[in-house]
Amino acid sequence: VAKSCRQFAECYGATARDLFFTMRGTLRRLHRAVILMPEENYAFIVRAAQAQGLPLPPLPSSASDDVQLRPQMHTLPTLWGRQYDIVRYDMATSPVSFHHPLHWFMAELCQHVTLMTDTNAHALGFASVRDLVFSALDARLDARLDAPLHSEVPYALSPHEVPFAQREMLRILDYPVRVCVVMAQIRAGLWVRNGYVICSQSHHYREVSLRENTYDQDIVMIQFFMSLWPDPDHILMTMLDRFGLFDWLSGHPHPLPGYELTHMHYMVEEFLNLLIVLVSERHVATGKTAVDLARREIVHSCLSPISYSELTKKVPERLTELTEFDNLLQEMADYHGLLSVLDHGLYELKDELLDEVDPYFIHYSHNQREEVEELLRERLKKRLRKSGGNPDAVPAYFPPKLEPICTGPFQRVGLVLHMPLACQILFYALLHATHTQSELLSETMVDEALQLIVIALEDGRHDAIAREIGGPDASSPATATGAQLPNADRGGLWKYALEQGYPSGRGAPLNLLGLVLTLSLKPEMKQWKPKLNYIYQLFREGGPRIVSCINDYYANLEAMPMGSRVLKSAMEETKAAERKKKAACDIRNGAESRDSVDA
Repeated sequence: VAKSCRQFAECYGATARDLFFTMRGTLRRLHRAVILMPEENYAFIVRAAQAQGLPLPPLPSSASDDVQLRPQMHTLPTLWGRQYDIVRYDMATSPVSFHHPLHWFMAELCQHVTLMTDTNAHALGFASVRDLVFSALDARLDARLDAPLHSEVPYALSPHEVPFAQREMLRILDYPVRVCVVMAQIRAGLWVRNGYVICSQSHHYREVSLRENTYDQDIVMIQFFMSLWPDPDHILMTMLDRFGLFDWLSGHPHPLPGYELTHMHYMVEEFLNLLIVLVSERHVATGKTAVDLARREIVHSCLSPISYSELTKKVPERLTELTEFDNLLQEMADYHGLLSVLDHGLYELKDELLDEVDPYFIHYSHNQREEVEELLRERLKKRLRKSGGNPDAVPAYFPPKLEPICTGPFQRVGLVLHMPLACQILFYALLHATHTQSELLSETMVDEALQLIVIALEDGRHDAIAREIGGPDASSPATATGAQLPNADRGGLWKYALEQGYPSGRGAPLNLLGLVLTLSLKPEMKQWKPKLNYIYQLFREGGPRIVSCINDYYANLEAMPMGSRVLKSAMEETKAAERKKKAACDIRNGAESRDSVDA
């Protein structure tokens, strides 16, 4: 069924009119299915029965047994006074399914990014793709797609229509989010005793042969709505509620009923990892072809020597069956032939392609990520030795490789990390990970929170996100010609990291920038020093205001007797890291020059 959804959706990518018409019809059908979904209505019936002290009824066998019920919503407040209406659903007591074919079909339709532009929507009678999608429940507006009237004013949702549209779309989006939460619960060990069946379903859901049509589609669905949503914090609040982390990441860390402290740590780690995937996974958002996907799979599967049969087990079947797959493999990997009759040939990624490896690849587990980082570092040292360079010049930290999104509906996908709620989440994730009661660091939580800060600051310097938050665009044509960036204050995470203070239980409120600067001086954070130094450099690109605050922080620290000693040690480490980075760049540039001369 999952594969059929992909094949069927590919039939509607010929024209924008066909695509938009199908998307609107699919959203209406999804809305109808959600209204009649047995698990949705059963959750309501369970709550009603519990409130009245009645025995629980059996789960309905089909949607036809149900009647339409009003959506159950509740309101969650933020620390700065904003409130969001969220679908009420208890993941601990209500049923959840992995199988949502209509959602997979809709996600596949969303992948026709070249057709899904505001220009095409405007030509077909809608003010934007957002208005086209959010008004999908009104079938009368489909007439605009049948015979668009160019003289007619494009349709745009009125302010009083937006809340209703968001509520109904939120009900549709809730299903992919629930699946991600169940996956996190399984990995956290919450289904060890009574979850053999659901663990088996989870395995198949993420299995190589199906993940393109199941897990990847749910990720695309969340990305799509996150990009279109007027206020991405609304989606982020929904995710916090589903993961059960609203209190934890609002400054009140306590385990949920039935959870142990280790379970909560795992859930926070899984939540942060999902955010990393949502913002950095961009092959669909950038409109990559199947050949591009096959190339990426080869890059992330051949870092160490691997046989052809093992390689094909790691790559989705749809990609290995491409006629270009074998040619790509020959171009991208070195083949090590047979050494004996009992041996088999191995493929290994070529040295010049090592820069394309991303340790945060969507399908790497946490353990695989650590192995890849270590293996990549060894391969880069080996490459430097071959070119006569210094192996010690290999950088200690590999920044994320974020592809620019130049067109389509996914251009705002990174904006979610530049919202006030994201800043709060990053602050409390770092605070709780480094100031636990047992004074033990949650290393994965620290690493993922810092990675999200890097992704946000890198993404905020370029393209649509830079224009959205305000401030200079480092990828503008003027910058490409060598012009200096204007000395202006950036918004987004730079702004909120400075302006938003949070109760930390240790005196005056602390902001995210202050927390990062404080952590960068702690001896126990030594293993993250390269990443913290990189964040420090990115923060300094936020404009004169944030630079002044950073300078004031270090000036105040230097005025303290112990502070000057700590600061001097930290600055020496920073300068050593910068020298190492410069040496690596010089060696890489020299190698490229020699290659061009040889060519």
